[in-house]
Amino acid sequence: MMENSVILRLLRKMPTDARISAIRALTEMLTVEENEAGCAKAEISSILVAALKELSKSENEDERFVAADNPYTPAEVLTDMSKDKDRRIRWRVAKNPNASPEDLTELLKDRNPATRAEAAKNPNTPAEELIKLLKCKDQGLQMFVAFNHNTPAEALTELSKNKSPYIRAIVADNPNTPAEDLIKLSKDKYTKVRASVANNPNTPIEVLIKLSKDKEARVRWLARMNLKNNPNTPSEVLAELPKDE
Repeated sequence: MMENSVILRLLRKMPTDARISAIRALTEMLTVEENEAGCAKAEISSILVAALKELSKSENEDERFVAADNPYTPAEVLTDMSKDKDRRIRWRVAKNPNASPEDLTELLKDRNPATRAEAAKNPNTPAEELIKLLKCKDQGLQMFVAFNHNTPAEALTELSKNKSPYIRAIVADNPNTPAEDLIKLSKDKYTKVRASVANNPNTPIEVLIKLSKDKEARVRWLARMNLKNNPNTPSEVLAELPKDE
C-alpha cells in the first residue's frame, strides 16, 4: 500500500484539472467502506484532508474553491478560507457543513449578498444570530432564515406574519414551525402557503383533513398524501379519502 506522502507528492505534480479530479474521486471513495484496491476508509480520509489543506493555500483560485466546497475540509481550514479575498471562496465556505458557528456569524456581515444568504441558510449558524436578522429589511435574508432548520420557533412565528407570501410559504414548510402557526397559515389566501402547510409532516391531522377538501387540487393532493403517510391518521379518515383526484 502506498504511503500517504507518496500520494500527496503525486497530487502536487498533477496539472490543476487532474488534481481537482483526483480530489473529487477521493471524496467519492469515502462513501464506501473500502475501495477496490482495499484502501481503508480512514486512510483515504487522511490523504484527502491533507490534500485539502494544501489546496486551501493554493494561489490557484479554482483549487481553493474546491477546498472551500469540500465537506471534508476541516473547520480550522475553513476559518482561514472565510477571510479569502475571492468572494466565491467565502461564499462556498458559508455553504460548507463544516463551517463553524463563529465563522458563519462573521460571514453574515460579508459584503457579498450571496455569502450572507448562504450563511443565513447554514444550519450551523447560531440561533441568536438568525433572530437578529429578523430586524433587517433584507427580504432575501429573511427568506433564508425562514428556510433554516436551526431557526427557533419564536422567530418562525414572527416570520409567519411576513407580508411576503414566499416567506410565509417557506415558514409553513419548516419542520420547526409551531402547530398554532401552521393552523393560521392553513387559512392563507395564497395557494403556495396552504400547499406548504399541507406538505408539512407536523401539521395537525384536523388541519390536513380540512386542506384535503381545499379548492385547489394541488393543496388537496398534498394534504391527502400527508394523511396517508401519517401513522396517526385514524382509519376512518383514510377510508373517506378519495382514491383518485
